[in-house]
Amino acid sequence: MATQDTSDLLGPLSGLRVLEVGDEKVEFCGRLLTGGDADIVKVEPPGGSPTREYGPFYQDERNPDRSLYFWHYNLGKRSVTLNLDSDEGRQLFKRLAERADVVLDGMGLDYLNERGLGYEELSSSNPRLVMCAITDFGRTGPWRDYQASDMMHLALGGQMMVTGYLPVGDYDPTNPAPHYDTPPIAPQMWQAYHTAGVNAAVAIYGALFHREMSGTGQFIDTSIHTAMAACTELPVPHWIYNQAPVWRQTGSHAMPSVGLTWQQQAGDGKPIFTMSAIGGFGGTWDRFVEMLDTVGIADDLGDEKYQDPAYRRQPEVATRVRELTDTFITMLPAEEAMRLAQKAGLAWSEIRWPEDNLDDEHWQARGVFQDIEHDELGGKKFTYVVMPFLCEQMPWKVGSRAAMVGEHTDEVLGTDLGLSAGELSALRSAGVV
Repeated sequence: MATQDTSDLLGPLSGLRVLEVGDEKVEFCGRLLTGGDADIVKVEPPGGSPTREYGPFYQDERNPDRSLYFWHYNLGKRSVTLNLDSDEGRQLFKRLAERADVVLDGMGLDYLNERGLGYEELSSSNPRLVMCAITDFGRTGPWRDYQASDMMHLALGGQMMVTGYLPVGDYDPTNPAPHYDTPPIAPQMWQAYHTAGVNAAVAIYGALFHREMSGTGQFIDTSIHTAMAACTELPVPHWIYNQAPVWRQTGSHAMPSVGLTWQQQAGDGKPIFTMSAIGGFGGTWDRFVEMLDTVGIADDLGDEKYQDPAYRRQPEVATRVRELTDTFITMLPAEEAMRLAQKAGLAWSEIRWPEDNLDDEHWQARGVFQDIEHDELGGKKFTYVVMPFLCEQMPWKVGSRAAMVGEHTDEVLGTDLGLSAGELSALRSAGVV
């Protein structure tokens, strides 16, 4: 099914200007706002943002305009260079903020405040301004001055503690505290910053709605640590209400007791995740039995006693069902097993490498991957992950390639602020832009 052509429709943030200043803490949030059709002006120091030094680099050439990390997180943004440690740079930033709708601040607790660029100063000349600061632990509280990284936030938030593998053969319902021979695993790809970025983007949308009703902006204090603490799902409630610790499982949520592993290798050696049918998830037990019967291994699972979910949950019964499931999986390639299970109403999925998704017909139909042209490389195109959702009336805007360092400085300062070519040349010679 082809997606609807929405290229001529406006996004929800169309016509709004966002000034983004900061590193990886804010770049994903800015990318989300870009998708909403906002004009994101990334304010970088002369020479470029530190995140331009994050590898890998295109063709292994270490260059601020060839960072694949920077390309991904700054798709569709414009770049202006300003030295905020100079009087002229601060004044130009203030003038840009007067014309902005949102300032997205990832420079740290007091960086902008110490330079006279905090919310009080900026909103005094632009009362409709929405300013969002993303910091490690927020602007208040006993940990406000602590420093952290993405991995530290995943550890402090509890995500690492509940992510990992239970060694094969360790299933023992009588053992309340299993031994792990594998360490906790940190989810990859900047998950803490992604989580905080999504929270911040939602809050910015809310503040903009508030502005439409009240006429005034707001300051948003986003704590990455708070965002992660709110994303632990079941482990925190288990402890708060029952004082019960949880244990890592393989391919499943951490729980107070250790259960069976539902992640196995299929007949072609590829891993597959299998949601258990023991509890009758989605009313699928009968269809699960029918699926096993198609290859002749349903055994006596069709007997009346198996209709009772409590009977199926008995450890010895659950183990037997797991063994039959494993037999079924090893008889088939992962994708075929997945499709048969999906047809039976079971939530099974092959576990793919990221690049395996490029040819997925479902994601192709939804436009998840799109080619972006890099004119600075002679028109070469690269495949990007772009749209997280589809909306008929307010489409996701893909945008152009990430800007080169200061690519739009003359355009923004000249057109928006009226600086002449001579003034821009003097500012550049003085190290202001």
